[in-house]
Amino acid sequence: MNKKKAQSLIEYALILALVTLIAVTVLSFLSKKINSVFEVPEPQVEIQTNQVK
Repeated sequence: MNKKKAQSLIEYALILALVTLIAVTVLSFLSKKINSVFEVPEPQVEIQTNQVK
């Protein structure tokens, strides 16, 4: 392999690593917001007791 091909492969690998790092960072910051969108609050059920008089 000549020097130019090796240099190109190293540059592509560095770019790929940088893009991956950015994607992981962005997704980790957005994960809480994404989770809150899909969380469904549980309905609050009031228990009523029927008292016989």
